[in-house]
Amino acid sequence: VEKGVKGVVINSAGFGEGGEEGKALEREMVRIAREGGTRLIGPNCIGIYCPAARLPFPRPSGTESGKVGVVSQSGSLADHLAFIATKNGIRFSKAISCGNECDLNAVDFLEYLGEDPETELIIAYLEGIRDGRAFSRLAKAVSKKKPIILWKTGISDAGARAAASHTGALAGSAAIWDGVIKGSGIVRVKSFEDILDTLYLFYYQPLPPGNRVAIITGPGGPAVGTTDACLELGLEVPRLLGETREKLQGVLPPAGASADNPVDLTLASAVNPALYGDVVRILGQDGQIDMIIIIGQGGEEFQNAVSVANQEIDRPIVATILMPMDLVLQEVEVLLSRGIPVYSDARRAVKALARLSEYATFRRA
Repeated sequence: VEKGVKGVVINSAGFGEGGEEGKALEREMVRIAREGGTRLIGPNCIGIYCPAARLPFPRPSGTESGKVGVVSQSGSLADHLAFIATKNGIRFSKAISCGNECDLNAVDFLEYLGEDPETELIIAYLEGIRDGRAFSRLAKAVSKKKPIILWKTGISDAGARAAASHTGALAGSAAIWDGVIKGSGIVRVKSFEDILDTLYLFYYQPLPPGNRVAIITGPGGPAVGTTDACLELGLEVPRLLGETREKLQGVLPPAGASADNPVDLTLASAVNPALYGDVVRILGQDGQIDMIIIIGQGGEEFQNAVSVANQEIDRPIVATILMPMDLVLQEVEVLLSRGIPVYSDARRAVKALARLSEYATFRRA
């Protein structure tokens, strides 16, 4: 304050999350800071990751700027997210770990990211909010312009106690949070895996015009469970009719294949992966199809066929790879670099598409 510093990040822990003595120390720091117009981030945080300003998080997360903004009350989660996601081609505008929020808080940072022209997509991890009404109003306003993917923890009594000891946050009622999330257009996730699954889809693919899904599969069995998952999560799996069906019958194998939805390519797809690309193009021209799920076994020819078709249509496409996990990870790296989200299980793909569809509905409304 004496030197006129305008912004201070306090990394150290041992403040409000530890009890009343720590909270009193936080209040005294804020009082001193306010006397000189200084603002505080933290304590108990890792601060700011901003590639353009060369401000790093602890783990190496790249120096290229992008369109994803992050506000997180957990420093380790923000650090891990930036580290993992940049390995898969995601680029960040700013990420803020705000910790105990003795002064500036998540609502302040959400407002900043909502107005930031470099940020087009926001990830938030919150354990609690001090001003719930302000958060609700702001979240709805921001969601009209850009998606907010939120992992809200501390919903259970045990989780609320953990939040209090972690960042000193007051977690709040589960019923109230459910209402806020449903009414404000927030995209809700419930795990770190959910964050990544949803982030990749929102980052790389466009919003769909509706909730109708086409399923393309080589192996037939998984398509049945995928259809069930779509219906369970609010997506439609319409029958294919007319011109689309005729075009499909012209490219599918004569025996064993199905031009219905799901579209069954049979095991011929393993011999001729170009079938996937042909079918994607046909479905991409059908105005009754809003999103496409591809279930396959990967490989270079599969990657090339799906990638070229993805560039030719304007509907969201996701892929599910039925292979051992080490090989799935290789597919993830290649297909994500070409803009196609990849999942090891079709239900994960359906959950991500359902969130994309729900947000698109909110934006249209």
